[in-house]
Amino acid sequence: MTRLQRWFPFLAWPRLNGTLLRGEAAAGLTVALVMVPQCVAYAGLAGMPLITGLYAGLLPPLVAVLFGSSTRLSVGPAALTCVLTAASLSGLAEPASAQWVMLAVWLTLMSGLIQLALGAGGLGWMLNLVSAPVLMGFTQAAALLIMASQLPALVGMKGSAADLLRNPRIDPAALAFGAASLLLLVLGKRFMPRLPMVLVVMAGAALASNFSGYSAYGAIIGSLPAGLPSLYLPGLPSWEVLSALVVPALVISLVSFLETASSAKIEAQRDGKRWNDNQDLVAQGLAKLASAFSGSFPTSTSFSRSAITIYAGARSGWATVATVLFVLLALLLFMPLLYHVPSAVLAHGGAQAKHGGVVQVAKDLSFELVAQGDGAAIYVEDHGKPMVPAGMAGKLTVLNGSAKTEAALAATGNKLVASGIKLDKGAKVVAALTTADKK
Repeated sequence: MTRLQRWFPFLAWPRLNGTLLRGEAAAGLTVALVMVPQCVAYAGLAGMPLITGLYAGLLPPLVAVLFGSSTRLSVGPAALTCVLTAASLSGLAEPASAQWVMLAVWLTLMSGLIQLALGAGGLGWMLNLVSAPVLMGFTQAAALLIMASQLPALVGMKGSAADLLRNPRIDPAALAFGAASLLLLVLGKRFMPRLPMVLVVMAGAALASNFSGYSAYGAIIGSLPAGLPSLYLPGLPSWEVLSALVVPALVISLVSFLETASSAKIEAQRDGKRWNDNQDLVAQGLAKLASAFSGSFPTSTSFSRSAITIYAGARSGWATVATVLFVLLALLLFMPLLYHVPSAVLAHGGAQAKHGGVVQVAKDLSFELVAQGDGAAIYVEDHGKPMVPAGMAGKLTVLNGSAKTEAALAATGNKLVASGIKLDKGAKVVAALTTADKK
């Protein structure tokens, strides 16, 4: 890698040809079909105007992929960062108001500058000091907070979950839309994992809302402005308000980069290269600055969309460029299609199916299961290092519908490999692992 490529990593991307272009465009479209409805849903989760979610899915992912070392990360709105944004601004302004947007932009600027400074100073190693159990506990608590925050919208109520308990006013039609969409998402993940179920559910809900007349009286998304975001320069809040955002900005900087690390390490393992954490810190910081000047909220790396990017066959950053172009197309042409979507449908928080993943277990081990030729491989990290602990072995059981296949797992480098099995999307997989160390 030349000195210029270290500063501008996109110069090292492969040159586009017909085959690469078709593959990257297909992967980009796959991610965009998930990303567009997620952007809208996550903006509501952050308390922001819904259109700002698409703004966060336009320039930030492009900036991140141009300046990052990990070219297949899906940067943009992410559930955990959005709920942290809403929690940080609660009590300082009214959600979706001009004051709320201004404070969210300041929060984005501050967290972006923190990440940019850490990356430029070569301090990415500091973020690895946070242990996996602490991160897991924080993530699980945030998941509960997300679910609680979406309950009122699910039943057609404005306000908090506490308001729902004190004075429940349930809209049966909104509850029906929310419950039906959640059920369809769960069934889609189980039986049709290849379909972009979020998009399918939102389209179906829009049609049902329009033809049933619900959109005439119920809570719907309504009109969203079409076109590109304009340059947003926030006003200066009081020192008291600005100082209240310092700690939340630090937390968002830490949590969003830990989300990035979880996906970036997997990509680096698959490509057999060393992860450049400082370069990705710089890229994440620049992405947040791009989001701020678009009038949007803090962005992060979505683990689920990053997994989709990889499994859709993306080979370089060109896939993210394609995704951004499809999001741009949606902003310019397809905003009217979201008009009739009931607000209750967004209460599932943009949940969508993902295949594969990372599971943290005892002794700081982490595993990623991927299909590999005529078998499967489990990539293993021990205390953050790609390696299989001595003496580890096991058995992999795969259930594809009613068919059951078992294969022995053998250690090979930093992975456990099982041959002679078929790992379809939607298959149930059970790995039984043993190590020589019983502690």
